[in-house]
Amino acid sequence: MTAKVTAWANLWANHPNANIFVGVSISFGYRKGNTCIPFLDVFDSTDEVIKIVAGVGSGDNVANCLYISDEHPKTIADLIENLIPINSQSVEKQAQNIKVICRPVNPITEGSNRGKNTYTQFKPEQTQPNLRTVTTLSELMTLGQYIQVDSNSLNHNHVLNLLEYHNIYIPRK
Repeated sequence: MTAKVTAWANLWANHPNANIFVGVSISFGYRKGNTCIPFLDVFDSTDEVIKIVAGVGSGDNVANCLYISDEHPKTIADLIENLIPINSQSVEKQAQNIKVICRPVNPITEGSNRGKNTYTQFKPEQTQPNLRTVTTLSELMTLGQYIQVDSNSLNHNHVLNLLEYHNIYIPRK
């Protein structure tokens, strides 16, 4: 997933609607537009999707059905009517609509999202000789690129701290 999100981030950095960001958080769901990756482009099989949707193991910690609706249920009957069993066929059908939603976090405007895990990070090519304040994506992109991260709970605040170590300062909200 980090490889796909990193590739997406490096493409998004050239999009006219993109603002400065140091990493990308993700979520899963329905999404249209340019800030998502089709679910099945990231995951090789419905077995992987089932692990994410249902969990692994047995007992109360594992889901056995999906609620499929654009609205919250108003009655128990509404709830039951919109439940489908989790199996390869139902998950594959739904996975065609589910996206990996990419959330490029702008540290200048977003305070609360900076603590979320990042699936890619901006990495400068070199340390700047003096502290350099960067406020635009185009300026940031002259200094490096987005790279894959290890699954080690890295968040946007950590990335900002690492950039400051390299004398690159991006103001925080």
